Amino acid sequence: ASGLYASFPTAWWDKHEPRSARPPPPTRAARLAARAKPWITHPPLRFIKATLKASGEVLGFANWYAPARPMLENVFREDVARREGWVGEAGYGEEVWAAVDTGAWNTEFAGYDGIRAEEVGGELHWYLAPIFVVEAFRGRGVANALMGWATKQADAGGHAMYLEAFPAARVVYERHGFVGVEGPGREMVMIRRPVEKGKA
Repeated sequence: ASGLYASFPTAWWDKHEPRSARPPPPTRAARLAARAKPWITHPPLRFIKATLKASGEVLGFANWYAPARPMLENVFREDVARREGWVGEAGYGEEVWAAVDTGAWNTEFAGYDGIRAEEVGGELHWYLAPIFVVEAFRGRGVANALMGWATKQADAGGHAMYLEAFPAARVVYERHGFVGVEGPGREMVMIRRPVEKGKA
């Protein structure tokens, strides 16, 4: 959960989890971890982590939605979680959405899904949501390794890749061939087209 909280700016969390309604930090983190559980257990998703061989310490992770038809919606959405029947399962009760402004939450992620559908919804694609590297290991190639795994998969299958990135993170993705998309609501959108073998 700490990695997820670090992946978005404080102002973003203040909008979606109002400070006035937040439970104590351990409870808040546990609830977020429960909401993220489908990222690991939902079959079309690929949860990739980078670890130290000696200790097994996690250095970072990336969550990729593998190519699928119909296009997979963001499983972090409360409305998607309910439709899929996850709310009510062990460890995923109603309380995990307590103190979350679900209206703002669903509207934002549904907006992202709508733009993705317009840009690449008609083709098989990989979707990143999200990537995180422990602060002490940033700038040491962890993000590149996590990205490299996915770009190899995408190129091998001839698939596009899609992600949303805050401005400070765009340079990492540009190194891997992602290009920004212009247009209303697309300030964070980046797309990478597959590289043919021998043309990298």
